[in-house]
Amino acid sequence: MTPLAPHLTAYLRERLPHERQASRHTVDAYAYTFKLLFAFTTKRLRVAPSALMLEQLDAPLLLEFRDRSAKAG
Repeated sequence: MTPLAPHLTAYLRERLPHERQASRHTVDAYAYTFKLLFAFTTKRLRVAPSALMLEQLDAPLLLEFRDRSAKAG
């Protein structure tokens, strides 16, 4: 039951660019996708992004986000 922000920050600032050697464009794309995911979860779960817990991002929710994103694109 930990807030998501520290994990996401570490992933975007350390893991992707330094450990995985991802380009700035890739990191930006991931950050934008997380922004879209948070907008989706805010509506779907009625939870502010700052209150979102990692455990709330389960497979059914992520698949619904993926499917709705694919239809919108």
